Amino acid sequence: MFYQKIRGDHALPESWDYKPPAGIEVIGVRTFEELAKHSEAWDDLFLKSNLSFFSSYPWINAYFSHLIESHESWICLFAYLDGELIGVLPLVIRRSYRMLGRSIILFRTPFSPMHTSTIDCLMPPDNHIALEIFYDFLSNIPSTWPIISFKELLENSPALTFLNKHNGYSIVISGARQNYIQLSDTYEEYQAGISSNLRRLIKRNTKKLKELDKVQFVMRESQRSANENMNRFMDAEHSGWKKEVRGSVKSYPKHAATLSMAAEDLAKRGWMEWNFIEIDNCTAAAHYAIRVNRIVYIMKIAFVDEYNFFSPGNLLFNKMIENSFLQGDVDEINTLADCPWHYQWQVKSRRLYDALLLPRIPVVSHIIKLVFRVMRKKANRNPYATNKEEATRQK
Repeated sequence: MFYQKIRGDHALPESWDYKPPAGIEVIGVRTFEELAKHSEAWDDLFLKSNLSFFSSYPWINAYFSHLIESHESWICLFAYLDGELIGVLPLVIRRSYRMLGRSIILFRTPFSPMHTSTIDCLMPPDNHIALEIFYDFLSNIPSTWPIISFKELLENSPALTFLNKHNGYSIVISGARQNYIQLSDTYEEYQAGISSNLRRLIKRNTKKLKELDKVQFVMRESQRSANENMNRFMDAEHSGWKKEVRGSVKSYPKHAATLSMAAEDLAKRGWMEWNFIEIDNCTAAAHYAIRVNRIVYIMKIAFVDEYNFFSPGNLLFNKMIENSFLQGDVDEINTLADCPWHYQWQVKSRRLYDALLLPRIPVVSHIIKLVFRVMRKKANRNPYATNKEEATRQK
């Protein structure tokens, strides 16, 4: 073998020299204690951005805590300009290949088809220099060519804008789609735009629901602990078909721990949105959702199969839309996926993009592009892999 494969947890040196531009400080963090020290500045920068909660401290901290494989490691890069945070880039180190005295280190942004995507380089809306600085920082690792893989970037992504400007040293490929509801006008006008069949279904099932005893919609629940709400959600989701096909969060302890830890930290910031239909204090349907920067992200939906006769999932989704209009603090409801059932709700759709940031060496970048395209074609010919990933997205 003419190359040596090195595990991700052994791929990076302890430190390396780097001379940043004037006024810039770059910090590579690899411990949770150090990560927490940046959380306040991270929160401030996140709230100024247009990125999803996936790029927030609570989510990245939970992901790093539970979903790094034994052969991987992680690093989170921070850039400060005159003491003000201007960039955050969380990375997983997958592996390294050593050949002819040089290493190719493969980095990726955190991703899981069950719950985590669209993670970008967090930067201020008016200053996008951090990603280039971060790549220069990694390129200064002695005798190393870094490759960074981004998964499911949004069309208005800061990283995607940067990559398109440097397309000689990047690969951008159209990928999945993400559906959302744009809130405008009033709930009544929105509802008039959905199909008459869906309106009749909602009306008929609302009547069935009212015939039951001790029924209530619990919207934006905040009195119980995040842990109690998480357990109620997971028990409901794990009660029926998702348990049978191992599609529930509870079926995967590491993922359950990730979502539980994230929920607790998000709730402390006032960003969690728990919605329930409860019958005699038992959960019939539930949402694990995040509401921040005037967007509600519907991360996970659960319902108990024995209540299917009144479509609790549809009724709770409709009530969430109505409540978002009523509260006046939401501009968009983001489903975070592309599922067939979304389209009855008058959704719009946006394209997501996968991308690679490559070494700025023409021959090396050209070879990597060829290898990537071959691997991509092979993956596309594997319907089992594609269908398996899509199945995990059916919330």
